[in-house]
Amino acid sequence: MAQLALDDPASLKKLLSDCSVPAPVVANLDVLGYKSVALLGFAVPSDGQVDDLVEKLFPRDLGEQVDLLSPGAASLRRVIRHCFDACQAKGGMPTETQVAVPVKPKLSLAEYKELKLKFADHFPGELLTPESTPSFMFVAALKDQFETGTWNWTPWRHRISEQAETLFQENRKPRSDHQLLQRMLNQQDLMDFPEASVPAGGPVEPVLLRFQTLLANALAMLQLVHLIVIKKFHYKFNELALATPVDSSLRSPNLQEVLAADKSVWMAVTHAMRENSWSLSDTLSEIAHCRQDMQTVLQPRPRANSNPVTPKKAEPKGAPKKTSTPPPIRKDNQLKDWNDSWPVMPTVATDVLEPPPGDFSPPNFPAESASSATVARLRLPDGTFYSRLTACYPQLLADALADIFVQTLAQRVEDGGGLISTAILEQIDSLLRSSRCDLKTLESLTGRLLWVSSLWETLRPLLGPLYQAMMTVPLTLVSISIEEWPLLLDALQDDLTLSKSLHHPSLRKNVKVVRAANFTLRDIGHARSLHFKSRRIWLGISIPGSSKRKLLQETHESLQAWKDVLVGTPFLHNMIPPTYLPLQASADACATQGEAGLGGILRLNGEVAAWFAFTKEVFPWISDSMQKHINVWELLGQFALAFCLDRALKGRCTPISVTFACDNTSAEAAHLKALSTASGMCHVLAAFFRFQRIHNLDVSIQHIPGMWNDEADALSRGKHLPHCTPELRVDVPWTWLCSSLPEHSPSNAKFPHTLLTR
Repeated sequence: MAQLALDDPASLKKLLSDCSVPAPVVANLDVLGYKSVALLGFAVPSDGQVDDLVEKLFPRDLGEQVDLLSPGAASLRRVIRHCFDACQAKGGMPTETQVAVPVKPKLSLAEYKELKLKFADHFPGELLTPESTPSFMFVAALKDQFETGTWNWTPWRHRISEQAETLFQENRKPRSDHQLLQRMLNQQDLMDFPEASVPAGGPVEPVLLRFQTLLANALAMLQLVHLIVIKKFHYKFNELALATPVDSSLRSPNLQEVLAADKSVWMAVTHAMRENSWSLSDTLSEIAHCRQDMQTVLQPRPRANSNPVTPKKAEPKGAPKKTSTPPPIRKDNQLKDWNDSWPVMPTVATDVLEPPPGDFSPPNFPAESASSATVARLRLPDGTFYSRLTACYPQLLADALADIFVQTLAQRVEDGGGLISTAILEQIDSLLRSSRCDLKTLESLTGRLLWVSSLWETLRPLLGPLYQAMMTVPLTLVSISIEEWPLLLDALQDDLTLSKSLHHPSLRKNVKVVRAANFTLRDIGHARSLHFKSRRIWLGISIPGSSKRKLLQETHESLQAWKDVLVGTPFLHNMIPPTYLPLQASADACATQGEAGLGGILRLNGEVAAWFAFTKEVFPWISDSMQKHINVWELLGQFALAFCLDRALKGRCTPISVTFACDNTSAEAAHLKALSTASGMCHVLAAFFRFQRIHNLDVSIQHIPGMWNDEADALSRGKHLPHCTPELRVDVPWTWLCSSLPEHSPSNAKFPHTLLTR
């Protein structure tokens, strides 16, 4: 053939005519902008493969597959090859002979057997059974991914044992010539990989140990890590995953949560290994014993409180019985004109009424709001009116208060922001009783809870299952005959959606096929590999645009947690932004085997305003050494600083924001997250945040080097500082400060029956 001109459109037209390219293909090339030999030649990838380019340039209808063996495709492939050769000859592309990149040889069966023999020599006490031996495919894939630097985490379904691989090879059906040809044209691997069956629920320990053993043996077999190192890593993981929480309201992670935690931990391992250029052994030890990744993803979850449903008794047939007079309602259990749909504050929400010890009273709750003589009209024997401070509400006072506000209350109780609203509680109760719901209802509830979580950011993770439920469309089951299965496969696209409507009324265009019989389809290749013997095939389809959503078990657990939070938490959020108060405050702690010392100093405008120093010998949750819990002592010192600040600013009513200094990273992180897995830290955190809420404090803890915290360190060790005078010393009531129960004054005070749980 004559030499081609690279930039002459006539040269390309003549080449297309000489190669007998069909007219629709020529027109499509002109529409796409390929009007010269150079444009078409330079479109070829660097590896010289033209089949993908032929498939993209060949005109076709939407959803139609290109036949790469047709005469039209062959003529177009010939033209592309001529253009590619012409560009190379003219210097448009490198004319040097491309050196073939040496490809790393894959793992052979002989090498695999040698690895097993070396494993037996290195670990003679470790018995390799067919169930615990990683398969050849698993080891080969792991070796290739590790050498190329692409290994992050091996899914559980890809951790195949030698026994499972043998059963798969024995039970696999032979392929026909048509299937082999289709796989060769689609450039797919002729060997199907088996997949392990991962249960969706059930006991965690046997499933976890089985897949951990396969991964540990595979890594040790490839000599990537010593077996004892990976076993210690798995032991730490199992210890956290299988531990029974002390609190009965918490539960251990279920199987799906453990699977997600395993992925998260291994992603952290591979990220740290590549970022710091560490070995796998060093990285496993770092993650297991130095960092908190495992503790974070395997912490106990709140247990969902199942509400037992009492079955309704069938009404007996016959003459209706005479209606009896309902029993009288006790006045001490229900207020006059009180609607049953209004929520009642439970006992756990009454801690906001707690007064501090001594003459120190919280300014947030003025006593005048409940001590007006025009409302109470009742006096104590000493002549004073009943008030909040007495905490003795008689029934007449409760009725008088209810009579004032009952006229302004609607059928639904709202607090202005929708925090403690019966509308939210009604929506949550309706969703807890069903497994499906409308998308509009779910979006409405999520929007309200999103506003609540914007005020309390620690509740934001509870919205995750609700967002997941918005994307979970329930499946619709339809059946087709075995003869309709090939027609369905021809209409399926790569994303398992139908490109056209079929004869079945439910199989319309854009419907997604999710399940076929007992198989969850992964892709179109998986669907084509399935074979059925029954005459009817049940399909699970997802209809686009459906207004229904499926509520999973995680969604119900999240809704129950939201209900517990909304009912049992005193939501008092001051809408006035806190005023930042500049000060210098720091605390420190030191601990030995049997005692701990705490000290802190507070400065306002450069002058010492308060300081404290204290030594403690034991705490109820201390097990052996108090030095192990130094982070708890550090956080307790910050708590004492907040108490000193509140004592120094008497008569304050507005919320303030302050910054404290701390030289302990664990205490700073626990206060920032408001979460911890240590019992002592949780005890102090709960009391600390409760104190901040009652006294309108917004405390932020920032880390400082220990060398800059010398004054607080000296106070914690019992040393005397000249500028810390005795009159500025604050005696911290430690027992009251860390108490989780409210303290009433006077001691014989009690809450009214209307505030107690019915």
